[in-house]
Amino acid sequence: MNKIKRFSLLLSICLLVIGLSTAAAQQSVKIYATDGVGLDSVTIGIDPSATGHIDPSLGEYELPPFPPTFDFRCWSLAGWDTLGSTGSRTNYHKQVRPTQKDIYKFAFKSDATGEEVTFSWPSNLGSLYGGYWRLLDGDGTELCDMTTQTSFKYHTFSEDPQYVMIVKGDGIGYLTARVTDFENAVDSKGKPKAEKRKNVSSEGEFSFTNTSDGIDALYVEFSQSVDITQLSPFDKMTDNSGGKKKKWTFEFTTSDTLPNPATVTMFAIGNKGKELVAKKYWWIPQTPPAKWRPTKLGPVNPNSGTSRLRLNMPNWHNLGEEVYGGPPPAFDPTYGMFVGLNIQVGTNAKGKPVYKYVYLPKYKDVDKSLRSKGSHLGGATTCLETMGGKPIEKKLKGLTADKLKNELFAQLTVLKINIASSKYGHTGPGFGGLHYLKQTGDPDWVNDLPVDTIVAIADNYFSCYSNKYHIDPDSATGPELNTIISNINAAFSGTFDTLSFGVKTVLKPAKYLVETEDILYRPSLEVEPTIVQRIDFSETTPVEFKLHQNYPNPFNPSTTISFDLSDDAIVTLKVYNLLGQEVATVVDHQEFYEGNNEVVFDASSLASGVYYYRLIVNDGEMQQVKKMMLLK
Repeated sequence: MNKIKRFSLLLSICLLVIGLSTAAAQQSVKIYATDGVGLDSVTIGIDPSATGHIDPSLGEYELPPFPPTFDFRCWSLAGWDTLGSTGSRTNYHKQVRPTQKDIYKFAFKSDATGEEVTFSWPSNLGSLYGGYWRLLDGDGTELCDMTTQTSFKYHTFSEDPQYVMIVKGDGIGYLTARVTDFENAVDSKGKPKAEKRKNVSSEGEFSFTNTSDGIDALYVEFSQSVDITQLSPFDKMTDNSGGKKKKWTFEFTTSDTLPNPATVTMFAIGNKGKELVAKKYWWIPQTPPAKWRPTKLGPVNPNSGTSRLRLNMPNWHNLGEEVYGGPPPAFDPTYGMFVGLNIQVGTNAKGKPVYKYVYLPKYKDVDKSLRSKGSHLGGATTCLETMGGKPIEKKLKGLTADKLKNELFAQLTVLKINIASSKYGHTGPGFGGLHYLKQTGDPDWVNDLPVDTIVAIADNYFSCYSNKYHIDPDSATGPELNTIISNINAAFSGTFDTLSFGVKTVLKPAKYLVETEDILYRPSLEVEPTIVQRIDFSETTPVEFKLHQNYPNPFNPSTTISFDLSDDAIVTLKVYNLLGQEVATVVDHQEFYEGNNEVVFDASSLASGVYYYRLIVNDGEMQQVKKMMLLK
């Protein structure tokens, strides 16, 4: 194929991809492919009307058999789509679980006079459909992250059909701790402590520009011992300081000389927590003149490069301390974390109040409880009924395994830290709002419940207080809750690594939402809505009101919602699920009098979970939203 034809084809691809980068943001994305001879494309996307089969109304149609020349088409993938026996040009998915996961399969073949196929796509995929896009080989091997590049050249040429897949979904990722992670966390000295933010080494990228002819080597003296991990274009390095790694000569393994001009780059890691500097350097000519001295070739200059100080890797204790310390602190600044219900749960035989919860004022109380007197793993999964043969009637500050070995306590404590870690930006957002899917052996009641709701149920159970919220004790047993919470803690577990540590510990995700089938998508209504006031230029004074928290909360199956009005007003009260979908109208354009008003909401027809109720006054003059929890 001549150069002009290839250039024209490449230009066509570029123009098409550029045009798509803005147009594809609605419901579909075009993927292009070329073997250098032919150019073809397919359209993929989502549509609520999609069925997984050929839908002519969506522009899907079955293609004729493969032609003998270059071709690129969508292909059927078991469990995801059925596009006939020869594939389709367009493939839409229904996306039952928004942004969670979609997989598209493609078949392609090269022309006899072509080459390996190159795939191209728009540059804005990181902002579309959850932000996770991966190109996979037909066997599932990852080929590239499509959000960091816009093309990929396939590794094999063939005139027979070959296959690749695209996986797109929710790009939010997490790293969650298990109980053993906190039990075994140690610093760089092997002690069970948080790592100090102390500079321990340094690193830097250095560039040296040559402007002379006949140069075949570079000499550099560093301010400290270094390891050179990257070097270009030289390919040989020699330590001239007797193993101290401070004085280096860089050159070619051959007799080549360095072009003029040319830049030599290297990446060095120092052994001290001080700034790394190239104190001296000079160029060495291939044929030095008589009595040659380095300074005669030019000035000897310091070079600080892009030096950075390095810290040791933090650990889970760092995360725990930061979650407790804020800002803002994730737990009550006076009492810290409560495991169980921090309320009176009854009275004893003498009529005195009974409390059954553990409070952990500081992170050191968490650490002591989980580790200092042995592990809670393998212990009981019962509520706080007795300890040492005596009834528990007072709140407990900490709970070590030598006093009461209780695995449910440990699992619930770690889950609360995982939720707080997400809430305050140490890992991906919205972890508490994710939905847990029933796994083998789990009870039916837990299926599709938010993690926050499961925590509330576990707190009730742990305080031996389930009946307060009308939860059938048989529907939430200790062993079941322990297994469920253990599964949630392990859902995104993995190697501890960080995106940052200098100012704040931010964890590198071990797994993305798109990569798990056990935890569902982050709800679209993630943050509790705030009061919204409609702008009104009339001279009337808006009715002031206050919406109260429903009582009881959690509830089953009914609850009372009360509100105060400063004047008579028309009121509408509606209930929404976590996706923002209206599920009930409690009051519809009814007049209420000034003062306190109450209405009863019956949720018999709804499933357990978190809901929002919105009070609308005078057709939108004022609105307010609050959250409530239904537990059946």
